[in-house]
Amino acid sequence: MGENIVRRIICSVEDFEIRHGSCSPDLIGGSCRLFTDLDKLHIQHLLWNIRLGWLPHPSILVPKAPQKEDKFSIADVGIGSADWLLELSQIVSPNLQLHGFDISKELFPAKEYLLSNMKLEILDAFETLPEYLKGNFDVVHIRAFIIVVKGGHPGVLLDNLIAMQKPGGYLQWDEMDSASFSAHSPNEFTPKVDMELVIDRFQDICKSDLDFGWVSNLAEICM
Repeated sequence: MGENIVRRIICSVEDFEIRHGSCSPDLIGGSCRLFTDLDKLHIQHLLWNIRLGWLPHPSILVPKAPQKEDKFSIADVGIGSADWLLELSQIVSPNLQLHGFDISKELFPAKEYLLSNMKLEILDAFETLPEYLKGNFDVVHIRAFIIVVKGGHPGVLLDNLIAMQKPGGYLQWDEMDSASFSAHSPNEFTPKVDMELVIDRFQDICKSDLDFGWVSNLAEICM
């Protein structure tokens, strides 16, 4: 069963890479190799999709047929390989403005694969926010920053995300609450000791210099 899931994920990653211009030759043809950082980001995006079932949250009112002059803008912060933004571009109006930001452009997709309404830029979200980005976006999206937030509070990062929003805009923050991780067995005959060891190991690594307690209180922190 586990092998079938892995094969399905590999096929999904291969399909995603082909569609979005980041295809890895070593992956096609089924050759065995370690996943690259790019592959890991693709897999993470697919797993988030499976878990959530949506890209923008259903409560976020994204106009289906906006006019260009409406300048409805969506920002994705910490885009990595821009998977979320690329997939979003396939289901929203081309009149929406899509902006992606990351501290490095190393994993940005090739410009030839970006739609005309997409723009990717370098931005350190923990530094002073440039004036031209303030109050510019109807929706600001961020995901999986749990391992880069230090000191047990998103602080400057959260301030910047809020500052990027237009009045009445949305902040969508997708985050895993690792403090609540637990192992569950489907029945009494299936051991869960290996999964418990993985969780314990993960928690030990996290405790070394990170405090994840803020994630459980993220909704209150953002108020």
